[in-house]
Amino acid sequence: RERVHHEDTITFTVVRHPFERLVSAYRHKTFEKNEGLGKLTFPEFLQQIVIKESSSCSSTNLSCMNLHWKPFLNNCSPCSLNYTVIVKVETFNEDRMGIHKLVGLPYKDTGHYHDLTKILNTTKSTEDWTKSLFENVSMEVKQQLQDIYKYDFEMFDYDPFLY
Repeated sequence: RERVHHEDTITFTVVRHPFERLVSAYRHKTFEKNEGLGKLTFPEFLQQIVIKESSSCSSTNLSCMNLHWKPFLNNCSPCSLNYTVIVKVETFNEDRMGIHKLVGLPYKDTGHYHDLTKILNTTKSTEDWTKSLFENVSMEVKQQLQDIYKYDFEMFDYDPFLY
């Protein structure tokens, strides 16, 4: 713990729009990993898994939620750890270059590790998928999600009404 707070230590974390995280997790779990979501549609996944997990958590830190869709604020404790850099997925390559500069390492672009466009044979980005999948989500469910991810939207400056 002392090293984390040492002035020479660089700490960083990576965040993304909460709704894009949900789409990414849904697609990863259903198409790539086939991990027990069965034939749930995206709206069903949101209601039966995400919202249900959130409402069934007995603690306010939502520790019972799956790591892939638990609010980021509850995953990384940005309030208790003073990160040097908070990287956004949307600006990942530029942010990664900046981190390399901070630590004095040469930067080498190695591509994207988790490229679902290749896995799923599609050219649609996560942003495109998010727009498409959230078209079928009711305003009531969107409001519930906005409540669950309220602090992620605020802390990381994401628009809760983007999708």
